[in-house]
Amino acid sequence: MELENYNRLPIAQPRISSVHVFLAKYAVLEITKRIKKNAKNLKRENRKMKIEMEKLKKRNAKLSSKIDQLKKKVEKNKKEEEELKNAKESINQLS
Repeated sequence: MELENYNRLPIAQPRISSVHVFLAKYAVLEITKRIKKNAKNLKRENRKMKIEMEKLKKRNAKLSSKIDQLKKKVEKNKKEEEELKNAKESINQLS
């Protein structure tokens, strides 16, 4: 019999007071503030990264042009060496 009466008791609903509402609103405001602050910081970091990336691209372009110049010099030196070798051989053949 006790179980039957127990099952018929109304379930206690938690009461929401104005303090609960205030705390919930305050929490939401604090969370949105943090989100906005984080978004602002991320945008700032993103701008810095883009600037840094542009600097690195320019540096990369300069370095690649220097590499190309050095490759041309190496090729030129190889040709000159070959010409000198041929000249020495021709001198040796003449003497």
